[in-house]
Amino acid sequence: MKVGLGLGSNVGDRLQHLQQARRYLLSLSPEQWHLQSPLYETRPVDCPAGSGPFYNAVLEIEFSGAPRTLLRKIQAYETAHGRDRDRAAGVNAPRTIDIDILYFGGQELLSKDLVIPHPRMDRGTAICAGSPRDDPSRQDYQGYRADGPPVIARVASVGGRG
Repeated sequence: MKVGLGLGSNVGDRLQHLQQARRYLLSLSPEQWHLQSPLYETRPVDCPAGSGPFYNAVLEIEFSGAPRTLLRKIQAYETAHGRDRDRAAGVNAPRTIDIDILYFGGQELLSKDLVIPHPRMDRGTAICAGSPRDDPSRQDYQGYRADGPPVIARVASVGGRG
């Protein structure tokens, strides 16, 4: 089943966090099949004062398990890589890694801990606008405007990692 995943990081080496998460998520996909959006930098929205900007990307993988199985794997990965799920820290607290299930084939699921499609998918072009299947000239992620060209393009243009 084709699964869309939103990735974000705004703490530490954001690029490295997203690269590591991508490698992990690809390990869950048969033959590591995937589509990937460009990487964008977005300003923090509804985050505590002083929060740094996010790097965001969308990844589509093939996954053969159930949605809850994927959720458990994602949450275990996030926790192992420094994600603090303490509600006192706030929903939009800074994070080393954040991975959201955006869609899971055509399935719909509504429960306390998992909503598919992702709740922000109803914003029309919101999350989807950053997805690998959409117009690459669009620079939105979760309804927030990217603050410039794709990060990968900027990194490559200065001879950095990419």
